[in-house]
Amino acid sequence: ADTASLALIESLITDYESKSFLFIGTYRDDEVSETHPLAIQLRKLERKGVHTTKIKVGNLTKGHLNSMISDHLQTSLSVSDPLAEVVYRKTSGNALLVIQCLRS
Repeated sequence: ADTASLALIESLITDYESKSFLFIGTYRDDEVSETHPLAIQLRKLERKGVHTTKIKVGNLTKGHLNSMISDHLQTSLSVSDPLAEVVYRKTSGNALLVIQCLRS
């Protein structure tokens, strides 16, 4: 995010007159170093007493991927397994890549 966007987010999050505000943001932790503006902003917000919850989301397992494909295609796990195997081999279970692969 650019500096202006981070400033806007900080303004919204620290507006204590707003009683019902939930901000959900995502980022790839392997692309955000300790000196990245987002990491700096998060530390600044935490110092101001803003409650944050970080949830690390990993890659799908082959089994979970097969279940997802099976559910989506409304078929049995044994039928969807060959497709899941190919998709998993191409994506390593990365959810974004899985979606892109299945759409192509």
